[in-house]
Amino acid sequence: TILDLTTGALTLTHLTEADSGEYVGELQIKGELVYHHQTVKVFDAVGKPAVTCQVNGSSVTLLCSGGDRPSTQYRWEGPAIEPQPGSQLKVEAAESSDAIYTCVLHNPVGESRTDFPVKSCFPAPGDVTPDIIVQSNGNFTLQPNVQGPLEEILWKRNHHKVVEFYQKKVVEYGQFKGRTILDLTTGALTLTHLTEADSGEYDGELQIKRELVYHHQTVKVFDAVGKPAVTCQVNGSSVTLLCSGGDRPSTQ
Repeated sequence: TILDLTTGALTLTHLTEADSGEYVGELQIKGELVYHHQTVKVFDAVGKPAVTCQVNGSSVTLLCSGGDRPSTQYRWEGPAIEPQPGSQLKVEAAESSDAIYTCVLHNPVGESRTDFPVKSCFPAPGDVTPDIIVQSNGNFTLQPNVQGPLEEILWKRNHHKVVEFYQKKVVEYGQFKGRTILDLTTGALTLTHLTEADSGEYDGELQIKRELVYHHQTVKVFDAVGKPAVTCQVNGSSVTLLCSGGDRPSTQ
């Protein structure tokens, strides 16, 4: 806290959501009390949302993730549609193959956007798809978009097993135990409650009719960016503004 003894102003620093609440000031002037009441709501900054897709015949469902707080909401923007609330957007593949849709993740203190081209939902087997950027504590889905009955599935991160489906059993490994959802029909892998330690190179090996199909994806997980704090230093006729709050190498 920083308390101004002249004006009675109170400055709180390094706020967290736990500091939200009803603040009441009692200031005595010439033997009389003066009251001041203020409601303060503190929110985490919005992280960059991650977008994946699911192909179902002639339609494509775009899935946006990254906001797990009650104050966080989703919105979709794109060609030929009005801004649409919700984390999912269903479009027709034939009409939208060249379209780019935007997922907007927002709360009362800001918003973050991710553009997603629909054509990236249709990579050829073995193609490298764009990196997935995910906020920590969020979820993401690795979607290989294969067709046909899957006999075996193996997902690895940096050459170490994450989860596999073998002999009709699903087995999770290491740090991913209790955090995977494996779709045995499409081979899609969803990881939950992400941390920066989950960043890495993910490889899927999916067996269809005794042949292996491969899928590779780079995943980068970052903590949400907090609201920066600004202070100043006065040096004669010049003023230096100082911005702080980013202590990670990925923060600029």
